[in-house]
Amino acid sequence: MEYRNVWVLNPRNFGDSDHHDSFDLEDISNDVARFLNEKQLSMVTVGGHGYGAKVACAFGTYYMEKTTGVVCVEGGPVDNSYHEAWEEVKNLIVACSKIDLSNINSAQEVYKRIDATNAVRIFKLKIIKFCLNLY
Repeated sequence: MEYRNVWVLNPRNFGDSDHHDSFDLEDISNDVARFLNEKQLSMVTVGGHGYGAKVACAFGTYYMEKTTGVVCVEGGPVDNSYHEAWEEVKNLIVACSKIDLSNINSAQEVYKRIDATNAVRIFKLKIIKFCLNLY
């Protein structure tokens, strides 16, 4: 790729963006997803500085299937533990740590046992395939 398009967004209630009662990061993540749909962007790397870093992190958590990467600068601590997707990723990491990488059947059993959304299923399949390709 020779170049990338860069879009700079003001989240709701900032700058000249629409103003709403909600400052909830899920709502703001949904705003970003609507923008992507309007621009027909299917996969993106998101980033932000300060509060924008929190928005980028939240978007990456809620929309893993649309996110190729997240860049956060001075975003401060973010408690992702209340996000359902975060719990799924945490469970995936714990399960993957128990995979016997020398045995594809073990990896497939772990894959079957983890209950997850479609985005997380895709993510975990990529991780398992990556790990199996190492051996």
